[in-house]
Amino acid sequence: MNGGYEIPALAGERVALRPIAEAEAALVNQWTQESDILTQTCRPPVFRSAEEAAEQRKDRESSPTQAALGIVLRGTGTLVGQVRYFDLNFRNRSVEIGYVVAPSARGKAFGREAVALLLDFLFGGLGMNKVHAQTASFNGSSIKLLESLGFERDAVLREHHLYQGRLHDDFVYSILARDWQVRRAR
Repeated sequence: MNGGYEIPALAGERVALRPIAEAEAALVNQWTQESDILTQTCRPPVFRSAEEAAEQRKDRESSPTQAALGIVLRGTGTLVGQVRYFDLNFRNRSVEIGYVVAPSARGKAFGREAVALLLDFLFGGLGMNKVHAQTASFNGSSIKLLESLGFERDAVLREHHLYQGRLHDDFVYSILARDWQVRRAR
């Protein structure tokens, strides 16, 4: 429990979501660094030491408007990634999500299952109407994950993402609660 707000247990077939322990913050920071942070954000990158990452995590405690959750393998409890939601707007019932999977755990659909669990929580538990995500046009893995879950491309932010000396487009994707309900009913 953080800041008086507790996210319920979220468990799927192969993964579960849980708060990230203070000692694990350095590992998530390491994955971000190993993954080329410039592919993950169009904002100026902030490179943090393990200690700075742990301190920042303390400052960003879970609340109804934001949370970072570890993706852990059921059975072993091994941390293989992180999903988070942020910029939650209760008035418009919308929220943005982000995710990172450990380089050694990619290609196994752990991120997809974790995002599906998060969508169940955001739509069912928090009553959101829309969940959105932004990704670079060159991030094929992220685009595939979002589209496989039924997200639709809403917008193209033209020449929005500087990477390797060139400006690339960013894509904004979203999924609505009613679309997720239909998808889950299948």
